[in-house]
Amino acid sequence: YRIGRVEEAIEVLKKGIKVFPDLPELYNSLGNAYSIAGDYDRAIEAYNKAISLRPEFSIAYNNLGNALSAKGLYGQAISMYRKALEIDPTNTLAYQNLQRAMGYLYSSPR
Repeated sequence: YRIGRVEEAIEVLKKGIKVFPDLPELYNSLGNAYSIAGDYDRAIEAYNKAISLRPEFSIAYNNLGNALSAKGLYGQAISMYRKALEIDPTNTLAYQNLQRAMGYLYSSPR
């Protein structure tokens, strides 16, 4: 998916999940591919599956936050970024994303 072949990547990842259904990295990658495709609902579903398989998967929480943020759900995204940082305080992407989401949340008209 990183080279623009998103639909092909989604199909390959789905096949991988059939073989390795308990591998959270595959669900996280599937969520990334769905996010690139703009299908944030499926991305959220995939990230949640990754987290259910590995509750301490900081990267998946960060990515889930990104998908929620893309949908304008900044409050929920902030919670996911904070969870990512609770698990891994060195996750610099989660810090950056948290700051961005808080900026959107508190600067948007109510």
